Amino acid sequence: MLKSVFERVVFLEKYPKSQIDLSVFVLSHDGGYRSAAFNAVSLALMDAGIAMRDFVVATTAGLMNGSTAVLDLIFEEEKKQNCEFVLVYLMRSKQVSYVNLNCNKIRVSDFEKLLELSIASCEQVYEVMKATVKAKIAANINSFYFK
Repeated sequence: MLKSVFERVVFLEKYPKSQIDLSVFVLSHDGGYRSAAFNAVSLALMDAGIAMRDFVVATTAGLMNGSTAVLDLIFEEEKKQNCEFVLVYLMRSKQVSYVNLNCNKIRVSDFEKLLELSIASCEQVYEVMKATVKAKIAANINSFYFK
């Protein structure tokens, strides 16, 4: 999953004789680990200075009580409701890069609810991630140039 998304986002042509390894180790989780992995890799690549075409953000949603769309289900809720919706969204291009829908059956209207909620959530997570990246860049610039 990670490879297919990030191969399309990273400027691979800028690193012709290089290898970029993506490794994610999940030591423990209580749900939502896939979206957390995408977000962690996105931030790690930015922190490493790897050039990317777009800002990758992911979120996990699900259905509670059959038709109520909610975000960030814990593991027990995922098992109980038997529905998990992982969305990876490219913020600059406003495109869905990856969707994983793990449900037995779902109505189209419920799918649309999950999609809308997940995109709105990705936009909120993006604002937090963007502010964090900007703060890190500002701290790095200040530490090198303004002593």
